[in-house]
Amino acid sequence: MKSKLLALLCLSVLHLPAQNALNFDGVDDYISSSFTGISGTSARTVEAWVRTTANTVPANGGKQKVILDWGAASPLGSRFTFNVLFNGAIRVEVGGNGLSGNIDVTDGQWHHVAAVYDPSSSANPIKLYVDGVLDVSGNFTGVTMNTLTGNFAIGRRVDGVNTFEGDIDEVKVWNVARSLASIVADTGTEYCTLPAGLVAYYRLNEGTAGGNNSGVTSATEDISAANGTLNNFSLNGNSSNWVAGSGIIAKGANFISVTENACNDYKGPSGVIYDSSGTYLDTLQNLYGCDSVIETILTIQHVNVDVTTTSNTLKADRNNATYRWMDCNDNYKLVAGGTNQTLTPPDPNGSYAVSVSYSGCTDTSACYSLDGVSLLENELSPLRLYPNPTSGKLQVSHPAHGKGQILIFTATGQMVLQINDLDSQETEINLSFKPKGVYFIKLQIDGKSFLERLVLE
Repeated sequence: MKSKLLALLCLSVLHLPAQNALNFDGVDDYISSSFTGISGTSARTVEAWVRTTANTVPANGGKQKVILDWGAASPLGSRFTFNVLFNGAIRVEVGGNGLSGNIDVTDGQWHHVAAVYDPSSSANPIKLYVDGVLDVSGNFTGVTMNTLTGNFAIGRRVDGVNTFEGDIDEVKVWNVARSLASIVADTGTEYCTLPAGLVAYYRLNEGTAGGNNSGVTSATEDISAANGTLNNFSLNGNSSNWVAGSGIIAKGANFISVTENACNDYKGPSGVIYDSSGTYLDTLQNLYGCDSVIETILTIQHVNVDVTTTSNTLKADRNNATYRWMDCNDNYKLVAGGTNQTLTPPDPNGSYAVSVSYSGCTDTSACYSLDGVSLLENELSPLRLYPNPTSGKLQVSHPAHGKGQILIFTATGQMVLQINDLDSQETEINLSFKPKGVYFIKLQIDGKSFLERLVLE
């Protein structure tokens, strides 16, 4: 029999990473990236989740804590810095001037923070938001914004000072001025489908929270692969390391509908084997925790390989097909002239099988003799073989039992392989070193035996 494996690489089942964040020690930790940022006076929105207890009030001995930055330290107006400063509130600076909010975000709780620059709003082009609420709007004074590109960093200013102290998660940069409604709609979610206008996206989900992450020194950027490099992080323990994230969840699901035809059985995207026609839904989870629902409209074609015996003939029950009679006692050699639906065996005491091709599918019968069936298949067998026919490598699906056995025989009864102690529900077998022909795979489990036929071609 044949089965067909649906290959949907973009929806492959992957190991799902935790929803993590990154802790910055406030001393020298930062992420550098090749992302160039937004230039000149173009519209932009920057967002992040932050959690900090840092003192950012200069009057009390505190310092600015930078969330993200790009551009250049000079001339004035050429950098775009999103940070926490006066009153423990968020602030946007362009070098020489800035706009500060009023809502304190240094209380040790997670806060979603955003800054929007809209050049079409001449009076108040800058808006600062905290947890979906407008904190302040206004404009820069005494300096003209003309942001240079490059030197993008998370957790440090472009001139190497004022590193962030605390946790950062879900850094986003947009080349549009987002509305409050759009920001509020997305604050608690990760994207499954990346929206238009998003030009840099650092989920910061890598590593194991609080674990030894000495080898996890890169932060994936999902838009242009401008991945960030972690600098100076200890990457072990509960600080200067990957930590538990802000608790946001993946948003939405992907849906794909496919129409498939298969012979005898079909392995769906989630690994389930279907042996009858119908419409099936498989739900997979991608790298970001997003459900990917695959609807398979499936038509299964079963080839009837039953054989009716008389005192001197063997007849395939399937009409109007293509037939290939084989001698089971001669390594399944084609019987001379054996291409008709009915066979008069050249050896009345021999054993014969027929390969039947019908409507694009091919299957092979058991071996029959004139006095009955020489090898029977159990119709209730839990065995599933795919692909079948095979060129050598195949997967054998079966119940998972520690003491089961798989035995593989030639059609003449010679055992060629024995596999003991089945500890999973799927066993890979390679028969590419064996002669072509029909084999029988026998499962012995819980005192019962099941037999399936395999064609090696």
